[in-house]
Amino acid sequence: MKPNILTDKKVIITAAITGGIHGKWANPSMPLTAEEQAQAALDCYEAGASIVHIHVRGDDGQNTPDLKYYGKTVRLIGENCPMIRQIGNGIGARVIEHKFTSKSGKKRMTTEIVQPTLEERLNLLNIDPDP
Repeated sequence: MKPNILTDKKVIITAAITGGIHGKWANPSMPLTAEEQAQAALDCYEAGASIVHIHVRGDDGQNTPDLKYYGKTVRLIGENCPMIRQIGNGIGARVIEHKFTSKSGKKRMTTEIVQPTLEERLNLLNIDPDP
């Protein structure tokens, strides 16, 4: 009998539950808060995933270098299920909008994309999943 890749081999499923820079505007059901990510991770675990790949967001829904958000998200996922938690490839870029009024009186806006510093990326090694 010919081997069946779907039944004869074990696989590891990684669930990437958030987009790197996407938000609710891209998908209204995308989990952004720690609580939403913990529930999404549990749902994926119950569906067969063993690894969850996450990007952590601050209160404004943007990527953040603040370790308190990482600690909370990592802790809540660990409390919900025994998945391996894979933190994204760093904290990702943040988009900052600057609104101003020009000399002519017109309202204007510029957008700045801020990349994380090496120090911010290395701080991910110091995540404390305890409350």
